[in-house]
Parts: sequence; C-alpha cells; structure tokens
Amino acid sequence: MAGMSKRQIDLASKTSVPEDQGDLSAQKAPRKEAADGGCGITAGELQAMMAQQTAQLMHAQESALSKAVTRFEGIVEERIGRTDCKVAEMEKKMGELEQKVLHLLEGGPVQQDNRGGTDDQARRARTLIFGGWNRDTRRAELLAELKSALESLGVQNMMDTAPFTTGVRRSMALASFAERRGESYATMRGRMQQVVRAFAESEVMGKQGKNLWCNWSKSKLERLHSSHASWVKRSVAEVNPDKLADLEVEWNQGNVWTAVHLAASSALPPPPGGDPAEILVRDDYETKAWDMAKKCTKPRPGTGYRDPEEVKSAFKQAKLMKTRETWKRALALRKQARKVWEADRLKRASEGDWQALKSCRPKRHAGWDDAFASAQQGDPHRAVHEHLAGVYQGNQPVSQDYRYTGEVRAFTLEEMRDALSMLKSQKAVGSDLTSRELLVGVMGVPGGEEHMLEWFNRTLVSQAVDLNKACDCIDRSVLLARLSDRLGPCAELGCWAALMTDITGTLQTPWGLSQLQMPSGIKQGATESPSMFSFIAEIALEETRIANSWGSREKLFEGMEDEECLYMDDGCLWNKGVQGMERKLAEYAKQLRMYGLTINISKCQMYCGPRCKGARSICVEGQSSQCSSHLEVMGLQFHVGVTAMEMVTALATKARGRFWEIQHVLRSKGGLSRRISTMQRTAGQAAMWCLGALAPDSGAMGYLNSVQLQLIVWMMRISRGPGEDWGSFRRRAWRVARAALFRSREERWSTLWLRNYWRYSGHRARGVHRDHPALSSVFDSFRTKKWWDHEKANPWGIKHVHHYARLMMTEAKMNDAVEGEWRRVAQDRVAWRNAEQRWITREDLPWASGRQPTIENGN
Repeated sequence: MAGMSKRQIDLASKTSVPEDQGDLSAQKAPRKEAADGGCGITAGELQAMMAQQTAQLMHAQESALSKAVTRFEGIVEERIGRTDCKVAEMEKKMGELEQKVLHLLEGGPVQQDNRGGTDDQARRARTLIFGGWNRDTRRAELLAELKSALESLGVQNMMDTAPFTTGVRRSMALASFAERRGESYATMRGRMQQVVRAFAESEVMGKQGKNLWCNWSKSKLERLHSSHASWVKRSVAEVNPDKLADLEVEWNQGNVWTAVHLAASSALPPPPGGDPAEILVRDDYETKAWDMAKKCTKPRPGTGYRDPEEVKSAFKQAKLMKTRETWKRALALRKQARKVWEADRLKRASEGDWQALKSCRPKRHAGWDDAFASAQQGDPHRAVHEHLAGVYQGNQPVSQDYRYTGEVRAFTLEEMRDALSMLKSQKAVGSDLTSRELLVGVMGVPGGEEHMLEWFNRTLVSQAVDLNKACDCIDRSVLLARLSDRLGPCAELGCWAALMTDITGTLQTPWGLSQLQMPSGIKQGATESPSMFSFIAEIALEETRIANSWGSREKLFEGMEDEECLYMDDGCLWNKGVQGMERKLAEYAKQLRMYGLTINISKCQMYCGPRCKGARSICVEGQSSQCSSHLEVMGLQFHVGVTAMEMVTALATKARGRFWEIQHVLRSKGGLSRRISTMQRTAGQAAMWCLGALAPDSGAMGYLNSVQLQLIVWMMRISRGPGEDWGSFRRRAWRVARAALFRSREERWSTLWLRNYWRYSGHRARGVHRDHPALSSVFDSFRTKKWWDHEKANPWGIKHVHHYARLMMTEAKMNDAVEGEWRRVAQDRVAWRNAEQRWITREDLPWASGRQPTIENGN
C-alpha cells in the first residue's frame, strides 16, 4: 500500500473559462422544457412584469415622500403660526407701551403718589368716603340720597364707579377711582379733590337733618388722630358751643389749638410748664407704638424647667392625701415632664440656641472645694483669707491728694464717636446684651447722638462707682502718679483716686463669708482692670527700654527694631543670645518692682533656636528657667521649622475634644443641617480660631476637611454594615457626610481657612499705614517677597540658611489672585473683597478626588 501512487483529481479542469467579455456573466441554469408541452416566459412578458413592478415602487416612493413633505409642512406651519402669535403679542405689547408713554407725555411729569408699597395703601389712595347718615341706615336709601347729592353738586361725571357700602345697613359709603384713558395718576387725584371740595364748600342737607360730607380714605393711625381731635371738638361743643369759633384743628395729627395755647394733641408731647395732674390722658385704646413697647421691652421669660399644671395638681393632691401612691405618681409625672423639657432644650441647643447650649455643657472644675478642704489643717476659709491678706498688704494712697475742685469737662461728640469706633462688631455684652450695632443705630436717627451724649454725661456726674471688687497686687500710689503725669489735674483723676482708696473686699467661699481690707491692687473683673493692667505693663516696659538703651543693642534680625510685644500683662521678649535675654529680663523685673509687681519665672517659658550658642538657661532674681524644646502659646507649640501640619494637628485635637464635650447635643435627634451649623460654630471655631494668621497649606487643608467630615460621620451615627469591609465603609461614610455638608450650605474648613487668611492679610496690610501700626502689621511688612527677590539678585545680599519659599510662594499666589501687588490692592477694601472669591477658587481643594463613578459621569 505504501508503494501505490495517490489518485489525482483536477477540479479546475472542469471549470469553463470564458473566451470573450460576453461570457463573463454568470452561468444561467439550463431551461427545462415544459412537461406537458407549455411554453416559457417571453421577453415581452418579462418587460411588462418589470414595468409593473417599477410602477408600484415609484407609486410607493411618491406616496411616502408626499406624506413626509406633508408632515414637514405641518410642522413648519405650526411653528410659523406660533411665531406669528408671539410677534403679534409683542406688537400688541409694544403698542400698549407706546400708548402708555403717550399718556404720560400728555399728562406731564409723574407726581409722587401715596400708593406706598402695599395693596392696602394703594387702595386707600384711590378711595373716597361719604358720610353724614345715622347708624344702620338702609343701603338703598343711603345710595339713592348720595346719588342725588352728587348730581346736585355737578360732580357725578367725575365718578368712575358707583358708590357702595360694605353692608346692608351702614352710615358711610365708599367710592373707588381709577385712571381714565389718557389720564395720569395726578389728574385722577385732582378729580377726587374736586369731589371733596364740592362737599366741603357746600352744605348738603340730608333727609335725616345732617350735613353730608366727603373725605379721603385714611389709615388706622390717621383715623385715630382724627378721632382724637373730633372727640375734643365735640367735648368743647357740649360744654360751651361759643368756644368752637376759637378752636383750630389739625386733623391729620390730632392737634387742637385755642387762640393762644395747644389744647390737645395725639402726636405732640405736653407743652413744658404744665401741671401733669391737670392733663387729661386718653388711654382707652393702645397705639401700635405702645403695643410694640410692651412686647419688646418686657423681660424675656426664662427657659428653665417649670412644673406644668398637671404636675402641680399632682403634688397638691399628694400633699393633701399623704399616701405612697399619690407621691409616687407626682414624682413620676415630674420626671416625665422634665425629660420632655430636657429633650426640648437639647433640640434648641442643636439648632443654635446658645443659652440652651451653654446650659447643656458639663460643668468644669466641680469638686475642687472638697479636695481643697481635705488638704487643709484648719478652717479652709481662714486659709484663703490669710493668703489674700498677705497678697494685698501695702500702703494705700490718699484720695485727698488728687481731689479736684474745678469744673468737670463733659464728654464731646468726637470722644464718643472715637470710643464707638473702638468697639467690636457682632458682640452683645453686659446684662442687657448691648451691641455696637445698637449704639450705631441709635446715633443714626435724628437727634440720637445728642441724646446718647447727654446720657453719658448724666452718668458721668450722677452715678456712683462700685468699689466692692477684688484687687490684684499693685502699688496704687505709683499707678496714680503715672496717671497724674498723663491726665494732669482733672475730675477723672479724682475719680480714679476714689476707686483706689478705702477698698474693702467681700470674700465669699463655700465655707464662709468675711471682709478683707485691700490697700493695694487693681480690681479684678471690673471694666477698668484690663486697661489698667495694660497701662502699667506698657509704661514699665517703655521706661525699661529707654532707661537701658535697648534700641542701641544688637538685633536678632537686621532691620527689625521691635523685639518685645505685650498683650495686657502678658509679654514676649526676644534677643540675640541667652545672656542678652537674661540681662533684658533682669532690667524689666527691676522696673516692675517699682509698681509692686514681680516676674514669676516658674510661669515663664524660654525657647532657644537650634543655632543658639552658649548656655540654655537663665537666672533672674534667684529663680532659674531652663530652655524648652518649643514655645507654647494657647495650646500651640512654636519652634523653628514647625510645619503647618503640626499646628493644625493640635487644633484638630481641640476640635475633637469640643465635639465630644457636647456630643449629646450634636448627636441628638434633630435637623442635621442645623446641627452641622452648630458644630461649625463650636467644634469648628476651636479648630479655626487662629488659622487666619497661618499661611494655608494644601496638605493641612485636606487634613482639616477630613476631620470635619469625620465629625459629621459621628453626628450621623453611621456604622459599618454586616460584611462590609473598612475601605467600603469609609468611602460610603465620607460620601454621605460630604453630601450632608453640601446640603447644609456650610463651608468646608479649608474654605474658611483661605477666607480668614485673606481678610486678615488685608487687615495687616492696611494697618502698616496707621500712626501706630500693630505688631502683626510690622511683622507682615518685614522681609516681604519683593525684598527677598531684591536680595537674591544682589550678590552681597542677605543669604538664608535654609529655603525661604513657603511665605514667598503664598505671596506670589496672592499677587496672581489680584493680578498685581497684593499689598497695594489691599488698601482698597472693595477691590480686596471682590478678589476674595477668586483667591478661594484658585487655592481651595476640590470637593472630591474625581474617582467616584457618578462624578466621572457628570451626575
């Protein structure tokens, strides 16, 4: 088998090859002869069939095309019709507008009308009132008699509508007016005036024997004024009709004059010199002003817990029955009512009621008195008394040495305006919650400044000064001497001397009450305490700086003349080298001893930079202080090279602590948007209180936004579902919190950071041009980006040890936001505020990473 040759089959040999172009067409199947001798299809029949088919196709195509054209024509006609209607409507409106313009031109300039801003005022301005009939007169008789009177006076053609009454039996009728074609509002009021004048100039006697009258429609207050004058006039007519000729009446204000004096008024105060006992006051009605005064000036009711009537009745029954069941029922009702009250207080606190929020906060430093008492050997009150007596011992000044016998100089308007400009806005202080906005509003009304100045001056000369306050240790004689140098002999100096002599304090503790003589010190908690502390600290520091020539010593930073700052009695000093700082602190402590003050070194902090050479400790007046690794100010740690993330981490910790402090409020059952707003103003403020002074950093902003979303997740009580991994849970929770924050219309913390920094930067830039710029403005203008660019280009310029880029990059971004030098633009408050949103848009972080599918799809 292996040697046999294979069979070869050539399939191509059986395929016919065409010899010419005519044979290139497809091979047709051979015709079959008819079995029964029938003939095939001829060419004519084939042509007829094809012609018929062609005709059918053309007919179908024409029919479809005709239908499409018809449909298209219908759509076009419909749209053109709608367009024609719109054009016709616009032409109609234009025609009406042209007619109105022509009417205005024909009627002259438009007069100021009395239509006001409400429908009621506009309706009264177009209404006349007719009267003079007895009460409960039939409508038909009243209207018929009025129609006859109008025709007799010849003013019937001036009426636009027929008079009407508001009931079947009335004593007055009303008539409405409207502008006629081609008539202005002033012309219509002229027609109404002609009708009123026709009745006033004629005596139209009605069938009931009374004169008919016509007048304008008035408001309720105007009617009260008119009724008051009418009441006085009727009273005079009943007492002595002959005196009516001597009366002059001003109906709009309710004023009635005799020939010489003002007899009555509902708008003016009684004339001076009159006896109040002889003035008759009409108090049978209350005006809107008195009603508003009652509602707005009465003390606000407290929101503390009070037993409802059901609980009070239960306790009355329990006291009467004196059984176990009645007392248990009364106590259960009180417990239930208090739970309802606490739930309502919690809801109000979560919605931003700060009084309720304050009452919901846990009490701090509770129980300190028990620990203090257990640590004492004897009476704890006696221990406190003896300690304070040692603190306040000294020689008190003699007030007679500063007694002033001359004229007292009253406050002036300029002094009051300057004092008002120094108050902070959006702050309500004092027991009566007085704000700067309230005082500005009072001064803005006519005569407000004069009345407020008079009030202050009366207080200056008539009110006693409270002396029962505790005092801090200070030599008052030296303080009064410094005040005398600044104020000179005046009544104010005598007032200060009275404040600082013969002071007896009341010491009240949980263990008793005693009186304490305080010959030295400044009152704690009083209004003048901060200003006095600041005054003494500033005077002592300035005297020390001048006496020891601090300005001529070597500076830590070349070009920075200021090396000390104060806030009240707290200060911050810096110097080049530890020895220079020790010397400066010793000189300052020596000067403070002249005022009876000392420096407590144990409460001071000393920080040395990493390149500071020499010893790392100082000794002042026998007390030593070691160098710290950082400088802590209000919970924030400062050191050379500190990053924005380190600062923000401490602030975020404070925000979390504030959140869990009031978590029962923020996580309560209530409106989520309102609770987020409350969280922003509590925990958010704990994180944002100082960020306006720190340059924004993208990483720190993202971290703050994450903390904000985490707090919202805790508020919403979102928990991980069964079988849900932590990555999916975090992604779901973060997206839900982000949506809740967006719906609440509250800003993200990164946005608030950028906004606060922008506004505070403008404030610092504008403060440089003041007569006495703040230290923040001095720091901000020291070694700016413009200076640094100049130093980099200068071969002999100042070189920085490390990179000096962060603040320079921030300034470059601010320059891009304002398209120029940002410090120059900041001088214009309007331009600076307009550029704020552009700065936020450029520097703020996106709401999401963009990896969420719905965000990618644009949903």
